[in-house]
Amino acid sequence: MANIKRKFRNLDSRINLRFHDLLFPDYAHIRHIPQHLDIISLGSRPAKFAIDFNDTGVRGFNLAVVPQTLEYDFRMLKNYFSYFDDNGPRAVLLVLCPFTLLKTRYSLTEGHTALDHRYYLVLHPALINNYSHSTHSLIKYHPALYSLSITPRLKGLLGKRLQRQLAMASNPLDENGMKESAMNYISSWMKEFSITSLDDNLPGSASEAIGSNKSILADIVTFCRERQLKPIAVIPPLSKNLLELIPDKFMNRALLSPLKECGITTIDFSHDEKLCDATNFRDALCLNSSGRKLFTTGLINHLKTKELI
Repeated sequence: MANIKRKFRNLDSRINLRFHDLLFPDYAHIRHIPQHLDIISLGSRPAKFAIDFNDTGVRGFNLAVVPQTLEYDFRMLKNYFSYFDDNGPRAVLLVLCPFTLLKTRYSLTEGHTALDHRYYLVLHPALINNYSHSTHSLIKYHPALYSLSITPRLKGLLGKRLQRQLAMASNPLDENGMKESAMNYISSWMKEFSITSLDDNLPGSASEAIGSNKSILADIVTFCRERQLKPIAVIPPLSKNLLELIPDKFMNRALLSPLKECGITTIDFSHDEKLCDATNFRDALCLNSSGRKLFTTGLINHLKTKELI
């Protein structure tokens, strides 16, 4: 009887783990994080699609979560910095896009994938906003029941959409498709942050968000220096279609100047002629798997040249 109960418990655990991996694609990746790391990269969707440490010769791990704010980048770092090798370079890469600093938190209206629930299996409860013990228990022990609350999203999640996107090795879009993708991204961001023109001054809410994120950046820098970590801001390549729509003035105001004011080492690949070619992307913002490997290799070589790793 004891053996039968144990077998049922093991089966239940395997089923739950399968649901966890399907419902939370980032958890499916993060639960395999190894020890003795040289580099950890953090960020949101662009970071998820920008970094692949496989075959680079360094022990790195991409901790990007889709979507993720700088606030949670910091919390992920707090939770996982102990995975660094004590004798390694201990580099922390903050992979940022031009609009990263304009976002402080996601709201309930932005959909299931933006809920704090995505952190319940990867962060300590004290690091999670709006934490609910009952929701945590439901996710951990009864993920099938939890899935009923996200039925509209379930089909896409079970289809491993994120994994399929990450595996894409070429660009499925033609020139018109890339232009449309770039316009869609810009229009979405402008609406999200109440921006009427990228050439004008930023609205007060966006400026306040940049101020809040600058404080977080300063805290990250302090946290890293106190633990002998190397914080490095990395701006990945942007497609030429997207670059055409983002004025240099906006890029400086929304990202480059705040980074400079925080005193964090910054590496900017956003205008790299070779990497910005459309063949390296899956849409106007995110690199495909081939572009991801090309960029990560170039980034690692640059870090080595600058003696940062």
